[in-house]
Amino acid sequence: MVLIVRDNVTTPDSGPRRRWLKPILWGVAIVGVIAILFWSGVALETYVLSQRIHLLTSAEKLQVGMTQQEVEDLFGVKPEGRKAQEGVSIVVPIPHEGVKRYTEMKDDDPKGNTYIRYSAWYHGFLVTSQHVVAVTYEGNGKLKQWQAPAP
Repeated sequence: MVLIVRDNVTTPDSGPRRRWLKPILWGVAIVGVIAILFWSGVALETYVLSQRIHLLTSAEKLQVGMTQQEVEDLFGVKPEGRKAQEGVSIVVPIPHEGVKRYTEMKDDDPKGNTYIRYSAWYHGFLVTSQHVVAVTYEGNGKLKQWQAPAP
C-alpha cells in the first residue's frame, strides 16, 4: 500500500480499489461484441440467406396463365405431394424438406377458384423459418394470381 502525503495529511492511494474496473469493462465489451455478432448472424440468415430457398426464387418466375402442373414442376413439388388433402384437417407447421402443398381450398362454385399454399423451410445455423407462397388458380386450372413474401 502506498501512502500519499498532501498538506501533512496521509491518505491511501486510490489505485488498488479500482483494480476490478478494468476486467469488468473488458467483460462488458466482450459480451457486447458477441451479442452484436449473434444478432448480425440472425439478421443475415433471416433477410438474405433464407430468401434464396428454391420456393422463393421460383416464385419470381411465375406467370399468369401457367397450369398447376407447370407451377408445381417449377416449385419442385414431388409427385406424392401433389394430391389434394381429403377433408378438413388442422395444419401444424412441421419442418419438412423440399416444397409441399400446405393447404388447399376451393370455392363452392364449380367454376370457382382453387387456393393453394405451397410451403418450404429454411434450416440455417441460427434460424429455422417457414416460407409460404399463396397461389390462386382459376376454375380451368390456370394460374390467376400469387402472393409471395417480399424479398
